[in-house]
Amino acid sequence: MTARTVIRANGLAIYCVPKNANSSIRRAVLAGLGLDFQQQENHHHPALRLGPVADYKAFRVAFLRHPLDRLVSCWADKVARRKPGGSAALERAGFRIGMPFHEFLAALPDRRDRDPHTRPQTAFLPSRVDLLGRVETIEDSWSRLRALAPWLPMLGLWNSSPRRAEWRTYYDRRTQALAESLYAEDLAAWEGARRAERNLQNLQISRPGAAA
Repeated sequence: MTARTVIRANGLAIYCVPKNANSSIRRAVLAGLGLDFQQQENHHHPALRLGPVADYKAFRVAFLRHPLDRLVSCWADKVARRKPGGSAALERAGFRIGMPFHEFLAALPDRRDRDPHTRPQTAFLPSRVDLLGRVETIEDSWSRLRALAPWLPMLGLWNSSPRRAEWRTYYDRRTQALAESLYAEDLAAWEGARRAERNLQNLQISRPGAAA
């Protein structure tokens, strides 16, 4: 079954990426539509009009996270400890709950695409994005989006992960090189979004062979 991860509302198509502020984004959209985000099942609220990844005729928005930080967050939240309703899928994908971070990374080459939380972020994007922000500066990007879609409220934080050490401390030279090779396209897209922020410009990304 094709995953339905794209929010479609009032001329926007927001391409949600697992571990990239999804709860906060969905809560804000529902609030902007006059609805309340109360429970986890509202991730699939009918008003979100969730659809599969496609080139929708809408203003396309996405938020990327540094891929090595996203891996640490995934491991800490769903693999290092068992999370009710969150760890089972990764366990089915072949990851052992409780495994150390270096073992989690070593398992990725064969299992990366089996679960959406470890799948590359670019797999959740269309051929072109009109506003590509970063999770690290999502409040700034969200403010730019609100200038175009004033019905949206402020974003806020919802279901944020517990505080932990800075993501770089989890890697050594070997494991960082492995992760960077597995997520090279994500890194390039994230760096592109950071450059665009510096220039205060929207970034449009295209991949060879993708539909316009």
